[in-house]
Amino acid sequence: MASVGLLVNFRKLYKKTETQLERWSQLQALAEARLGNAVYQLERLQVLEDETGFRPFGDSVDPSAARAKQVAALEAVFGKLRESLADMEAVVEAAGRAAQDGAGLLARTPRRSALRGFRTSGPCSSTSSPSSTCLSSL
Repeated sequence: MASVGLLVNFRKLYKKTETQLERWSQLQALAEARLGNAVYQLERLQVLEDETGFRPFGDSVDPSAARAKQVAALEAVFGKLRESLADMEAVVEAAGRAAQDGAGLLARTPRRSALRGFRTSGPCSSTSSPSSTCLSSL
């Protein structure tokens, strides 16, 4: 039966989409963590702008070198965040393809109403008139 094949294809598409949704959730959590890390790095950079915090260290710590390291760390976090966003974009593209595949599967389904078969072979109420489709199918 063609409808069985369609059902199998819909199930495969559903499983594939479900996997992509799980991947999106993982990527979103990772991106949130990375964004939080970027916020922390920015806050830390603001603290390092105040050179009075370096006084206890004397000449052993170069404030500009510390700020440069903090900027490098921030750039690394932004790079990882860009990677996360690219991965998320790939999931969005996969979801778009799945939507197109689903539309293609729907286009191949029979045009008759899904309820039509139920009306002719489904259960009948006790108040059915003799001319109803329920009795006419007996």
